[in-house]
Amino acid sequence: MVLREKGPQTPNGKNILNGDLRHEVGHQENVNGSSTNGTNGNGTNGHGTNGHINGHSINGNGSVKPFATGLPIDQARIQSLVDKITHHTSQLQTDETASIKTTTAALELAAAVRPPGDVIMGWFATMSVVSAVRLFIHWGVFDLIPAGPDESITQAELADRLDANEALIVRIASMLTSAHILTLHPIPSSPSLSHTPTSLLLRRGQPMAAMFTLLSSQITDVSTILPTYFDTYGRLEPLGPAHIPTTFLAGRPEMSQFGLLSEDREKLEGFALAMRVASALVYYLRHVLRDYSDPVAVEILSNVSRALTDPDARILISEQLNPDASVAPLPLYAAFKDFTMLAIGGKERSLKQFETVANAAGLRVSGVYRHDATAHAVVELALKEEVHGKGFVRYNWPGF
Repeated sequence: MVLREKGPQTPNGKNILNGDLRHEVGHQENVNGSSTNGTNGNGTNGHGTNGHINGHSINGNGSVKPFATGLPIDQARIQSLVDKITHHTSQLQTDETASIKTTTAALELAAAVRPPGDVIMGWFATMSVVSAVRLFIHWGVFDLIPAGPDESITQAELADRLDANEALIVRIASMLTSAHILTLHPIPSSPSLSHTPTSLLLRRGQPMAAMFTLLSSQITDVSTILPTYFDTYGRLEPLGPAHIPTTFLAGRPEMSQFGLLSEDREKLEGFALAMRVASALVYYLRHVLRDYSDPVAVEILSNVSRALTDPDARILISEQLNPDASVAPLPLYAAFKDFTMLAIGGKERSLKQFETVANAAGLRVSGVYRHDATAHAVVELALKEEVHGKGFVRYNWPGF
């Protein structure tokens, strides 16, 4: 099976996933992703015999060869992943979940064969791509490139319209054509650029362009102050809504994220006010609790629960539902979203975590509704069923 028909190749002509692998390396499956043939990853007897971590060479002293090649591979696992990719790609036209399944298997295959040193270098490449996209969005480059399917703009004309040095535009654009975000038409006399489906989403007015600008600041910029932030506040989850990484970065730690964005405290405080509509059968919260820490989420749910006068009334929470991270590693996308929410004092939650905040607000999880096509779910909450005489009992839970 050919995973990619075009793109960088190894000397023997084999395609390379993601276009940036420099080595073809095998993977040896180990328990929990670490060596099973020694203590503390130090070999069969802990006295210097070489072992493997994630299929990569590890010496007896714990050092890893970052670009080691020729290692034993778990051929069965590799073949299983290749078979999955083959199967899922054959279903792309009929199964709406096939693209996600194909991508997941491809990422697992890349992780299985990629040397650890190259993984780290890949992080820097990704940072460079983000920096290049930020520049081109800021300069309006994606709006200057024609959007038609057969249209392009020469790099010289693009530089002229930006009043920029052509050599600079070529270097930045090379980062994006290498990452398959833009398409390069390498005509010797006048190389030109055209859009891809990805870059079309980065034009002005597109929701994903706004999302990129927000998250690139929330992740990239905030990452530069996280060590200082946690040195200042201690190594604790940000509780918010104030004194969170984003407002700390802005030099206004006393503000909340939404207060900082809107400069209107009433909009933020509206989430914490008691519900104005009482006695409804259903209250729907979509992408609300994820923006807040557990104590604030409990306050929100407590305020909503006061409006539940009917035992059959329900609160429906529509958010990403993470697996339990204590059982197995989170999928990369789920972990990324949760880490992103850390910057504003929020979090993505597992079912166990939703149960915790529900309990603290005098509620219980009465149902969970989800589909394999998405990581999102609807978590249904109801009032607790304990009754003292008439009416439902509301509990004051310690720690909130």
